[in-house]
Amino acid sequence: MGDRSSITYTAADGVQIQAYLTLPKQIKQNLPTIILPHGGPWARDEWGYSSNYFVPVAHFFANRGYAVLQPNFRSSTGFGKQFIELGNKNWGTGAMQQDLTDGVNYLVEMGIADKQRVGIMGASYGGYAALAGATFTPDIYSAVISYVGPSSLTAMVESFPAHFRPYMGTVFAGVGDPLIEADRADMESRSPINFVDKIKAPIMLIQGANDPRIPQYQSDTIAKKLFETDRAVEYILAKDEGHGFRSQDNKLASIIAMEAFFAKHLGGMQSSKVNPKVREHLTSLKVDVSKL
Repeated sequence: MGDRSSITYTAADGVQIQAYLTLPKQIKQNLPTIILPHGGPWARDEWGYSSNYFVPVAHFFANRGYAVLQPNFRSSTGFGKQFIELGNKNWGTGAMQQDLTDGVNYLVEMGIADKQRVGIMGASYGGYAALAGATFTPDIYSAVISYVGPSSLTAMVESFPAHFRPYMGTVFAGVGDPLIEADRADMESRSPINFVDKIKAPIMLIQGANDPRIPQYQSDTIAKKLFETDRAVEYILAKDEGHGFRSQDNKLASIIAMEAFFAKHLGGMQSSKVNPKVREHLTSLKVDVSKL
C-alpha cells in the first residue's frame, strides 16, 4: 500500500482543485508520475480503498515507485453545482484538461514529479482525458493509456439511442449536441481523433468489444490512424467485455500490460513474477494493429 493523502492545489485561474495523491513508502521526490483522471466526468474520486476500481490501481503503481495523482477536476461531483458547471464545454482543450496540467505543474514544483517522466491514464472520460493530454498537451506526457475512452466526442454522443435525447440535458450542456452545427464544430475541435498528427507519446488502448457506450470502432479508428502515421501504439481488446473489464482474468492481464507499458516508457519498477497463465491470456488480448 502507498501513502495516500488528500491535497488541494490552485488551478491557473485560481480555482481550488482537491485531489488524492498516492506515493511510495520510501522515496517521495523526483518520481515517475501517473495522472489518473476519473471517469464520468460527473463522478468523483474518493478516499476509500474500495470506493473505486482505480484506488487499488493507484496503490499498485505507488508500490512500483510512481506518484499517482487523482484530481477531482471541474465537473466532478461533490463540490456543488457551480463546480460541475465550470466544466461545461471545457472538455479536452478547456479548464477540465487544464486542471490536470496544473496538477502536473504542482507536483513538479513540489519536487515530487520528474517532469520528464509523467504519464496519464484513465477510463471512460478519463480515457478521453488521456487522449486529449496526448494530443492537446503533447509535451507534458511521455506515456498514455486510454481505457474504454472515446477518441471522437461526436461519435460518443451519437452512440446514444435517439430515444435517449430527452434525458441527455447534462450531456448536451457539458459536451454539446451534434445536431447543433456550432456544437458539432466545437466537439470536432476537441476530438483527439482529428489531431493524431500532434501526438508524440506512445499510446496504449484498452477496449471491450461489447462496449455499448464507447463502441470498439472508436479505439479501432484511432489505433489505425496511429499505426498509419508511424506512432507507437499498443492495443488490448477483450472480446467478452463491455464498458470496463469485469472478468478477473482480463483485469489481471490489463494491469500487467499497464505495468509493463509504464515501466518501459516512464521507468518504474516491474515485477518479474507473473503467473504464466495471466501472461498467456494477455497475449491473446493483444491486437495486431497492422491488420485493422
